Amino acid sequence: MYSDDQSLVRVFEAAQELLETLRQAIDTAISKYDASDEAATRAVSEFKDQEAP
Repeated sequence: MYSDDQSLVRVFEAAQELLETLRQAIDTAISKYDASDEAATRAVSEFKDQEAP
């Protein structure tokens, strides 16, 4: 195998690792957004319930 081929393999593997890290970061961000959205919905619901006569 040529050294250029080996270099490309390393670059490809590094790109795969970077994409996996990015996927994990996006999954974490989405889960935190969902949790925040749920908490906000509960808080607004409680506030609306208090306003009801």
